[in-house]
Amino acid sequence: MEEAYIRKEIKEALHIAGLIRARAVPFDSEEEWRYWWLPEIKDGKIVRPARMSEQEKDRYTVAEAHNILTSNGIGAVLGYIGSSSGSTEQFAQQFAIGDIAINSVSAGDTSLAGEIFRAAPSLSNITGVQIDLSTFIGSTQAAGNWTNVGLFGNGATSSSGSGTLMTHSLFTYTKVNGVPISTDYLITQN
Repeated sequence: MEEAYIRKEIKEALHIAGLIRARAVPFDSEEEWRYWWLPEIKDGKIVRPARMSEQEKDRYTVAEAHNILTSNGIGAVLGYIGSSSGSTEQFAQQFAIGDIAINSVSAGDTSLAGEIFRAAPSLSNITGVQIDLSTFIGSTQAAGNWTNVGLFGNGATSSSGSGTLMTHSLFTYTKVNGVPISTDYLITQN
């Protein structure tokens, strides 16, 4: 009985949650977006927080959705945790958007439905147990009906379909040509 009690007490759970926010931003260029939206980082440390607070950024939110980890994503996270050297393939090398209507996403997904855009996140900002992957999407990029988004890693490049789909989310947003968007992909471990 005592052994069962001890096993119960030391049992830990790992939960990883993802939230993707699309924000229609008032900036004319990626440089202006970087200046206001992102913190200044030197030698991997934040030397100046973002000029806009989270509360100010929230005013521009036009859509948000939660994601799931795919089977490959779960494998990558577990591989990273179990790595003795601390070096594993990158988890979030590219943020991608799809535009073909789908009804659901699942852990077994390996691609987006109708991938129309992908870009490397501009910044990976780690705060405590949360990482914010910010990506700027220019005013003339990825116009249309966004239906699903995801993160690609494991050798992903700017070429559509490259790498391994690590996360997948249903996402409903219509991006109008002429409106720049900032996406913030928040991944939280608790």
